[in-house]
Amino acid sequence: MSGRRKRTHRLPAPRTTAGTASPVAAPLEPRHLRLRLALVLLASLAVPFLLYLLTLAPTVTFEDSGELIAAAYNLGIPHEPGYPLWTMIAHLFTLLPLGTVAYRVNLLSAVLAALTAALVAWHDLGVRDRRPGARPQ
Repeated sequence: MSGRRKRTHRLPAPRTTAGTASPVAAPLEPRHLRLRLALVLLASLAVPFLLYLLTLAPTVTFEDSGELIAAAYNLGIPHEPGYPLWTMIAHLFTLLPLGTVAYRVNLLSAVLAALTAALVAWHDLGVRDRRPGARPQ
């Protein structure tokens, strides 16, 4: 064995404000951070969903929507590339007992848009809070 000593890591002493011996206020506890993150994610999920729901098309709109809705209802194959995952998820939404089939499939768009907004917010908050040198909150 070599004669090298094993290094031990020590925590830094608490910071103090200029001229006082009391430590600076500690950062938020982890549960407060989790609560804040949960509230932000809930808001980023609920706000887009409600806005999308208020402006949701009640029936078939232009272009391919009729073809896609019919494919989702019958588990058919719309034109290329077919969108198989979307078609199967949309078929599950056609089984909901509310509104017309078109409304139910359009509701899927509202749900997916809200989930996308929440995932983007979650990713942004997670990356920003954990990167080295992030500014204190």
